[in-house]
Amino acid sequence: MLIPARAGGALLLALLTGLVADDAASELHEVVEMPPLTSIGLAVASSARVDLALAGLDAQVEAAMQRLNVPGLAVVVVAEGRVVLLRGYGWRDVQQQLPVTEHTIFPLGSATKPFTAFVLGTLADEKKVDFFVPVRRVLPSFRLWDALAGERITLADMLTHRSGLPRHDAVWYGDSGLTRAELVGRLSKLEPTARFRSRFQYSNLMFVAAGHVAEVVSGQSWEQLVRDRVLVPLGMERTGFSLAQAQALGDVARPYRDREHEIVRAPFRDVTLIAPAGGLWSSADDLGRWLQMLLARGTWQGRQLIDEGTLTALMRPITPTRLATDDKALSQAYYGLGWFVDTYRGRLRAYHGGNLDGFTALVTLLPNEKIGVAVLANAGGTGLPEALVRTVADRLLGRSGQDWLGRAALLREAAWGVRSHLKEIRAKRRLTPSAPALPVARYAGRYTNPGYGDLLIVENGAALEMIYNRIHSPLEHWHFETFNVGSSEDPSFEDVKLTFSLDDATHATSVAVPFEPSASPIVFRRADPPAAAVDWPADGFGSFQDGATVVSVSRRDERAWLSWPGVAEGELVPVWTDEARIAGRPPVRIRYAPATSSRPPSLIAFTTDAVRVADRVP
Repeated sequence: MLIPARAGGALLLALLTGLVADDAASELHEVVEMPPLTSIGLAVASSARVDLALAGLDAQVEAAMQRLNVPGLAVVVVAEGRVVLLRGYGWRDVQQQLPVTEHTIFPLGSATKPFTAFVLGTLADEKKVDFFVPVRRVLPSFRLWDALAGERITLADMLTHRSGLPRHDAVWYGDSGLTRAELVGRLSKLEPTARFRSRFQYSNLMFVAAGHVAEVVSGQSWEQLVRDRVLVPLGMERTGFSLAQAQALGDVARPYRDREHEIVRAPFRDVTLIAPAGGLWSSADDLGRWLQMLLARGTWQGRQLIDEGTLTALMRPITPTRLATDDKALSQAYYGLGWFVDTYRGRLRAYHGGNLDGFTALVTLLPNEKIGVAVLANAGGTGLPEALVRTVADRLLGRSGQDWLGRAALLREAAWGVRSHLKEIRAKRRLTPSAPALPVARYAGRYTNPGYGDLLIVENGAALEMIYNRIHSPLEHWHFETFNVGSSEDPSFEDVKLTFSLDDATHATSVAVPFEPSASPIVFRRADPPAAAVDWPADGFGSFQDGATVVSVSRRDERAWLSWPGVAEGELVPVWTDEARIAGRPPVRIRYAPATSSRPPSLIAFTTDAVRVADRVP
């Protein structure tokens, strides 16, 4: 480190006390090596400046947590090559009043993606992969719905979200029972919603595919690659690859969500299957090491973990996103190789957030300023991490800070208003009164889609339940043949509308589910036959009266025979335990309705233009 010779003790004192600008000595021309004591003095001054910049932050954070309903928070800030703030706030477990510490483990969600890109970068340094050649060269079996895209797609395309596929996240959400390789194999059955390389469409599945490519070329699992190339060298001992591993390490934050302005527990979500896209669990203390290494251009304790040029390339803006902003502090956002990239107040910024049920994470770098911030919260979808990152950046950059934390609280309140308005709009789209065409039992069955797999509709008492990827969701009738997913312990598919199609109005043959909002509803077709038909019920024989018309059901050659003048006459062919069609007359269905407290047993005839009822003759 150099300092002008004629600066003397006066300039040193001024620098230490911050009374002159850092470039005050630039007009002096002679330089000499700085004495050790002077170097120590400047380090102390720099440290004091950072401490002063962050003074009072704790009170701001705690007030914002109260206003934004965030139970717990862990923060690490790196500046000048060292950790300058490492702290936990609030509770990792509200019910048991267990505090968050710098060692508390949170899921990173999609903030895992930079780790996958980093590992692929190290493999590129070893010439085992090339970001810009088709992945089929190393993974010949790889296919996409769009054959041309499947032939030409590269790792760069996968990592910058320009494959043409939308999210299709429901394929993996929950416990699908698939292996990672099987999940990648499903990609050829998922319909794209854009032309290949035409625009940004965020895709977790593409990162799973990229992680799988890393596994194939290295002969190691993605988990082993990350462990050997990142966690072990950095000493990240409280970082794991699954909920089970995190819980084995202990001190794990519990997930919470904000429901009607009340903090309630959310279920843990294990995303081990898609770990390359969002499966890491870590602590603020461990992330401080990750940030320091990245800001040191890939160097840690004298060891170069990744080529400096490769690391720079990972944070180069490539695909323009559709994240429009009227925020004057930000520029247009791009996506690089595993990082969002934009500018904050004119400074280059690389960052990645992560959202998992009941958790929000954000890892941010200002590489040219050597500033890094990671924020972990056990509240789902909260804007607090972004607001806190901006607050810290403003303080360290010496900018007159906007009240980002207060702004986040106002935005949250506005979002609640929008949410209520949307709920009202959805309610108005419901057509009432209406009833399903069939008894609920006739919708039950196994339905399947080549890309999404099996979806089960089962009876649950007098209602229906959807089971998809082992997530149980109660169904309530909405209108006509549409059912709505109601509230349950696992809210993954809450308010999703399922619409059934019927065959000859005797049973459901398919169900359309809008699992992917940017695409047409996913159609699942019945994979099993309807419930086996049985004989016409014994109580359904006899005489009935339809006004002045006498209706009879008798036996002819051991078969049920209907005579209903003006409606139909012929053999009753049962399709369900209480319903039949007339042989040779498909449009006519006859249902037997047992006695109720208000009326006797009856027959109901469904024709193309009428419904007729005949009550049993006493």
